[in-house]
Amino acid sequence: MAWAGSGWVAVGGLENTWRSTDGVAWTRVMAPSNATSLFRGNLWSVACLGSGECVAVGHDIEGASTTPAPMAWRSTNAGLSWSRHPLPAMSGFPQSVVHVAGTWWAIGNTGGLAPVLRSTDGTTWTVAANLPAAVSGVSFPNSLVWTGSEFLVTANGGLIASPDGTTWTLRPASGLSGALSSNAFRGVACSPTVCVGVGRKSADGGTGTGADVLVASSTDGGRTWTEHTTAVGLRGSLEEVIWTGTRFVAVGSGTPAILLSSSDGRSWASHGVAGQNVTLRSVAFNGTRLVAVGSLGSVFTSD
Repeated sequence: MAWAGSGWVAVGGLENTWRSTDGVAWTRVMAPSNATSLFRGNLWSVACLGSGECVAVGHDIEGASTTPAPMAWRSTNAGLSWSRHPLPAMSGFPQSVVHVAGTWWAIGNTGGLAPVLRSTDGTTWTVAANLPAAVSGVSFPNSLVWTGSEFLVTANGGLIASPDGTTWTLRPASGLSGALSSNAFRGVACSPTVCVGVGRKSADGGTGTGADVLVASSTDGGRTWTEHTTAVGLRGSLEEVIWTGTRFVAVGSGTPAILLSSSDGRSWASHGVAGQNVTLRSVAFNGTRLVAVGSLGSVFTSD
Protein backbone atom coordinates (compact mmCIF):
# COMPACT_ATOMS: atom_id res chain seq x y z
CA MET A 1 0.00 0.00 0.00
CA ALA A 2 1.09 3.59 -0.62
CA TRP A 3 -0.12 7.18 -0.33
CA ALA A 4 -0.46 8.83 -3.76
CA GLY A 5 -1.05 12.46 -2.81
CA SER A 6 -4.83 12.36 -3.21
CA GLY A 7 -5.58 8.86 -1.98
CA TRP A 8 -4.40 5.48 -0.74
CA VAL A 9 -3.54 2.73 -3.21
CA ALA A 10 -3.52 -0.93 -2.14
CA VAL A 11 -2.63 -3.86 -4.40
CA GLY A 12 -2.85 -7.64 -4.24
CA GLY A 13 -4.40 -9.81 -6.93
CA LEU A 14 -5.07 -8.16 -10.29
CA GLU A 15 -8.75 -8.12 -9.33
CA ASN A 16 -7.93 -6.82 -5.86
CA THR A 17 -6.44 -3.40 -6.56
CA TRP A 18 -8.08 -0.74 -4.42
CA ARG A 19 -8.02 2.99 -3.77
CA SER A 20 -9.43 5.25 -1.06
CA THR A 21 -9.38 8.97 -0.38
CA ASP A 22 -9.70 8.57 3.38
CA GLY A 23 -8.48 5.05 4.18
CA VAL A 24 -11.98 4.04 5.30
CA ALA A 25 -14.14 3.73 2.15
CA TRP A 26 -12.47 1.75 -0.66
CA THR A 27 -13.22 1.28 -4.38
CA ARG A 28 -11.94 -1.69 -6.38
CA VAL A 29 -10.00 -0.99 -9.57
CA MET A 30 -9.26 -3.67 -12.17
CA ALA A 31 -5.64 -3.90 -13.31
CA PRO A 32 -5.20 -4.88 -16.99
CA SER A 33 -4.12 -8.41 -17.89
CA ASN A 34 -3.45 -10.54 -20.98
CA ALA A 35 -4.74 -13.64 -19.21
CA THR A 36 -7.60 -15.60 -20.74
CA SER A 37 -8.14 -17.69 -17.61
CA LEU A 38 -9.49 -16.80 -14.19
CA PHE A 39 -6.00 -17.15 -12.71
CA ARG A 40 -4.51 -13.78 -13.53
CA GLY A 41 -1.57 -13.13 -11.24
CA ASN A 42 -0.58 -10.86 -8.38
CA LEU A 43 0.81 -7.43 -7.66
CA TRP A 44 3.31 -7.76 -4.83
CA SER A 45 4.34 -4.16 -4.16
CA VAL A 46 3.36 -0.60 -5.03
CA ALA A 47 5.07 2.79 -4.65
CA CYS A 48 3.53 6.18 -5.36
CA LEU A 49 4.54 9.83 -5.70
CA GLY A 50 2.65 12.84 -4.40
CA SER A 51 1.82 13.68 -8.01
CA GLY A 52 -0.33 10.55 -8.24
CA GLU A 53 2.11 8.49 -10.30
CA CYS A 54 2.28 4.90 -9.04
CA VAL A 55 4.17 1.79 -10.09
CA ALA A 56 3.29 -1.74 -8.98
CA VAL A 57 5.28 -4.91 -9.68
CA GLY A 58 4.35 -8.59 -9.69
CA HIS A 59 3.44 -11.25 -12.21
CA ASP A 60 0.75 -11.90 -14.80
CA ILE A 61 -0.33 -14.72 -17.09
CA GLU A 62 0.25 -14.29 -20.85
CA GLY A 63 -2.82 -15.37 -22.82
CA ALA A 64 -3.79 -18.97 -22.12
CA SER A 65 -0.39 -19.81 -20.62
CA THR A 66 -0.17 -21.17 -17.09
CA THR A 67 3.35 -19.78 -16.59
CA PRO A 68 3.42 -16.41 -14.79
CA ALA A 69 5.55 -13.65 -16.35
CA PRO A 70 7.17 -10.75 -14.41
CA MET A 71 5.23 -7.56 -14.94
CA ALA A 72 4.93 -3.89 -13.93
CA TRP A 73 1.84 -1.69 -13.88
CA ARG A 74 1.83 2.12 -13.97
CA SER A 75 -0.83 4.64 -12.99
CA THR A 76 -0.72 8.42 -13.49
CA ASN A 77 -3.95 9.18 -11.60
CA ALA A 78 -3.39 7.79 -8.09
CA GLY A 79 -4.50 4.26 -8.93
CA LEU A 80 -7.74 5.02 -10.79
CA SER A 81 -6.46 3.31 -13.95
CA TRP A 82 -3.37 1.28 -14.87
CA SER A 83 -1.24 0.34 -17.86
CA ARG A 84 0.64 -2.96 -18.11
CA HIS A 85 4.36 -3.29 -18.94
CA PRO A 86 6.46 -6.49 -19.24
CA LEU A 87 9.66 -6.76 -17.20
CA PRO A 88 12.90 -8.47 -18.25
CA ALA A 89 12.82 -12.26 -17.94
CA MET A 90 13.95 -13.52 -14.55
CA SER A 91 13.83 -16.52 -12.27
CA GLY A 92 11.18 -15.77 -9.67
CA PHE A 93 9.19 -12.55 -9.54
CA PRO A 94 9.70 -8.91 -8.55
CA GLN A 95 8.92 -8.38 -4.87
CA SER A 96 9.38 -4.71 -4.08
CA VAL A 97 9.53 -1.31 -5.81
CA VAL A 98 10.68 2.18 -4.72
CA HIS A 99 11.22 5.57 -6.36
CA VAL A 100 14.47 7.44 -5.78
CA ALA A 101 15.52 10.72 -7.43
CA GLY A 102 13.59 10.28 -10.66
CA THR A 103 14.16 6.53 -11.05
CA TRP A 104 12.03 3.51 -10.21
CA TRP A 105 13.86 0.51 -8.72
CA ALA A 106 12.62 -3.05 -8.14
CA ILE A 107 14.14 -6.34 -6.97
CA GLY A 108 13.50 -10.00 -7.70
CA ASN A 109 13.24 -12.71 -5.05
CA THR A 110 15.37 -15.63 -6.22
CA GLY A 111 17.80 -17.25 -3.78
CA GLY A 112 20.90 -16.20 -5.75
CA LEU A 113 21.65 -13.50 -8.32
CA ALA A 114 18.23 -11.87 -7.94
CA PRO A 115 17.89 -9.01 -10.44
CA VAL A 116 17.83 -5.32 -9.60
CA LEU A 117 15.59 -3.54 -12.13
CA ARG A 118 15.65 0.15 -13.06
CA SER A 119 13.29 2.42 -14.99
CA THR A 120 13.08 6.19 -15.51
CA ASP A 121 9.44 6.12 -16.59
CA GLY A 122 7.91 3.02 -14.99
CA THR A 123 7.22 1.46 -18.38
CA THR A 124 10.60 0.44 -19.85
CA TRP A 125 12.83 -1.56 -17.52
CA THR A 126 16.42 -2.81 -17.64
CA VAL A 127 18.51 -4.99 -15.34
CA ALA A 128 20.87 -2.63 -13.48
CA ALA A 129 22.64 -5.31 -11.43
CA ASN A 130 22.22 -8.65 -9.72
CA LEU A 131 22.13 -9.03 -5.95
CA PRO A 132 24.99 -11.13 -4.53
CA ALA A 133 24.48 -14.89 -4.52
CA ALA A 134 23.29 -16.39 -1.25
CA VAL A 135 26.31 -16.73 1.03
CA SER A 136 26.98 -16.23 4.73
CA GLY A 137 23.40 -17.20 5.52
CA VAL A 138 21.89 -14.19 3.70
CA SER A 139 19.37 -15.30 1.08
CA PHE A 140 15.96 -14.75 -0.52
CA PRO A 141 15.55 -10.96 -0.76
CA ASN A 142 12.02 -9.71 -0.19
CA SER A 143 11.80 -5.92 0.32
CA LEU A 144 13.65 -2.82 -0.87
CA VAL A 145 13.85 0.60 0.81
CA TRP A 146 15.81 3.82 0.33
CA THR A 147 17.08 5.25 3.62
CA GLY A 148 18.08 8.65 2.27
CA SER A 149 21.68 7.60 1.81
CA GLU A 150 21.56 4.00 0.55
CA PHE A 151 19.37 1.14 -0.61
CA LEU A 152 18.68 -1.67 1.83
CA VAL A 153 17.24 -5.04 0.84
CA THR A 154 15.90 -7.31 3.59
CA ALA A 155 16.54 -11.03 3.40
CA ASN A 156 16.83 -14.17 5.49
CA GLY A 157 19.89 -13.67 7.67
CA GLY A 158 20.47 -9.95 7.18
CA LEU A 159 20.50 -7.12 4.67
CA ILE A 160 22.00 -6.35 1.26
CA ALA A 161 23.12 -2.72 0.81
CA SER A 162 24.02 -0.39 -2.05
CA PRO A 163 24.80 3.33 -2.31
CA ASP A 164 23.76 3.52 -5.97
CA GLY A 165 21.67 0.47 -6.94
CA THR A 166 24.45 -1.12 -8.97
CA THR A 167 27.08 -2.20 -6.41
CA TRP A 168 25.70 -4.42 -3.63
CA THR A 169 27.21 -5.78 -0.40
CA LEU A 170 25.92 -8.46 1.95
CA ARG A 171 25.44 -7.45 5.60
CA PRO A 172 24.90 -10.61 7.68
CA ALA A 173 22.83 -9.87 10.80
CA SER A 174 25.50 -9.82 13.51
CA GLY A 175 24.39 -9.77 17.15
CA LEU A 176 21.08 -11.60 16.90
CA SER A 177 20.36 -14.80 18.79
CA GLY A 178 20.16 -18.19 17.08
CA ALA A 179 21.58 -19.29 13.78
CA LEU A 180 21.97 -16.56 11.19
CA SER A 181 19.46 -18.21 8.86
CA SER A 182 16.81 -18.33 11.61
CA ASN A 183 16.49 -14.54 11.52
CA ALA A 184 14.19 -13.74 8.61
CA PHE A 185 13.95 -9.99 7.97
CA ARG A 186 10.79 -8.89 6.15
CA GLY A 187 11.08 -5.12 6.44
CA VAL A 188 13.44 -2.33 7.48
CA ALA A 189 13.03 1.39 8.12
CA CYS A 190 15.47 4.03 9.32
CA SER A 191 15.18 7.27 11.28
CA PRO A 192 18.11 9.72 11.25
CA THR A 193 19.70 7.81 14.16
CA VAL A 194 18.56 4.16 14.09
CA CYS A 195 17.34 1.46 11.70
CA VAL A 196 14.69 -1.08 12.70
CA GLY A 197 14.45 -4.53 11.12
CA VAL A 198 11.35 -6.69 11.55
CA GLY A 199 10.35 -10.21 10.55
CA ARG A 200 10.31 -13.55 12.32
CA LYS A 201 12.52 -16.01 14.12
CA SER A 202 11.99 -18.86 11.70
CA ALA A 203 13.28 -21.55 14.07
CA ASP A 204 11.35 -22.51 17.20
CA GLY A 205 13.93 -24.83 18.70
CA GLY A 206 11.91 -27.90 17.77
CA THR A 207 9.16 -27.11 20.26
CA GLY A 208 6.49 -26.89 17.59
CA THR A 209 5.14 -23.72 19.19
CA GLY A 210 5.76 -21.55 16.14
CA ALA A 211 8.10 -18.65 15.57
CA ASP A 212 8.50 -15.43 17.53
CA VAL A 213 8.30 -12.11 15.74
CA LEU A 214 11.67 -10.44 15.22
CA VAL A 215 12.20 -6.79 16.17
CA ALA A 216 15.76 -5.46 16.25
CA SER A 217 17.52 -2.11 16.01
CA SER A 218 20.84 -1.05 14.52
CA THR A 219 22.79 2.20 14.83
CA ASP A 220 25.33 1.35 12.12
CA GLY A 221 23.15 0.80 9.07
CA GLY A 222 22.33 -2.83 9.71
CA ARG A 223 25.79 -4.21 10.36
CA THR A 224 25.16 -5.08 14.01
CA TRP A 225 21.80 -5.57 15.69
CA THR A 226 20.16 -5.62 19.11
CA GLU A 227 16.99 -7.64 19.66
CA HIS A 228 14.18 -6.19 21.76
CA THR A 229 12.48 -8.63 24.08
CA THR A 230 9.38 -6.48 24.60
CA ALA A 231 8.17 -7.72 21.21
CA VAL A 232 9.80 -11.15 20.98
CA GLY A 233 7.11 -12.77 23.12
CA LEU A 234 4.58 -12.35 20.30
CA ARG A 235 3.94 -15.35 18.07
CA GLY A 236 3.68 -14.74 14.35
CA SER A 237 5.53 -12.63 11.81
CA LEU A 238 6.05 -8.94 11.18
CA GLU A 239 5.65 -8.00 7.53
CA GLU A 240 6.51 -4.30 7.29
CA VAL A 241 7.84 -1.35 9.30
CA ILE A 242 7.85 2.36 8.43
CA TRP A 243 9.26 5.54 9.96
CA THR A 244 6.64 8.33 10.10
CA GLY A 245 9.04 11.09 11.11
CA THR A 246 8.26 10.70 14.81
CA ARG A 247 7.85 6.95 15.37
CA PHE A 248 8.26 3.50 13.90
CA VAL A 249 5.12 1.50 13.12
CA ALA A 250 5.25 -2.25 12.36
CA VAL A 251 2.47 -4.60 11.29
CA GLY A 252 2.16 -8.36 10.85
CA SER A 253 0.27 -11.54 11.58
CA GLY A 254 -0.56 -13.12 14.90
CA THR A 255 -3.36 -13.70 17.38
CA PRO A 256 -4.49 -10.97 17.39
CA ALA A 257 -3.17 -9.04 14.37
CA ILE A 258 0.08 -7.33 15.31
CA LEU A 259 0.46 -3.56 15.36
CA LEU A 260 3.50 -2.15 17.15
CA SER A 261 4.88 1.35 17.57
CA SER A 262 8.05 2.86 18.97
CA SER A 263 9.56 6.32 19.12
CA ASP A 264 13.16 5.07 19.41
CA GLY A 265 13.16 1.60 17.86
CA ARG A 266 13.95 0.00 21.23
CA SER A 267 10.85 0.26 23.43
CA TRP A 268 7.70 -1.00 21.71
CA ALA A 269 3.99 -0.76 22.47
CA SER A 270 1.45 -3.24 21.14
CA HIS A 271 -1.87 -2.08 19.68
CA GLY A 272 -3.38 -5.41 18.59
CA VAL A 273 -7.16 -5.66 18.69
CA ALA A 274 -8.65 -8.72 20.41
CA GLY A 275 -10.47 -10.98 17.99
CA GLN A 276 -8.82 -9.50 14.89
CA ASN A 277 -6.82 -12.57 13.82
CA VAL A 278 -5.68 -11.44 10.39
CA THR A 279 -2.39 -10.91 8.60
CA LEU A 280 -1.56 -7.23 8.14
CA ARG A 281 0.74 -6.91 5.13
CA SER A 282 1.42 -3.21 4.74
CA VAL A 283 1.16 0.15 6.48
CA ALA A 284 1.47 3.67 5.09
CA PHE A 285 1.32 7.24 6.44
CA ASN A 286 0.10 10.40 4.70
CA GLY A 287 1.27 12.89 7.32
CA THR A 288 -1.85 12.72 9.47
CA ARG A 289 -3.28 9.20 9.28
CA LEU A 290 -1.85 5.68 9.39
CA VAL A 291 -3.58 2.97 7.38
CA ALA A 292 -2.75 -0.74 7.55
CA VAL A 293 -4.19 -3.37 5.20
CA GLY A 294 -4.09 -7.15 5.08
CA SER A 295 -5.88 -10.43 4.58
CA LEU A 296 -9.65 -10.88 4.33
CA GLY A 297 -10.04 -7.25 3.28
CA SER A 298 -8.90 -6.03 6.69
CA VAL A 299 -8.20 -2.30 7.11
CA PHE A 300 -7.00 -0.56 10.27
CA THR A 301 -6.82 3.25 10.52
CA SER A 302 -5.45 5.62 13.14
CA ASP A 303 -7.23 8.79 14.24
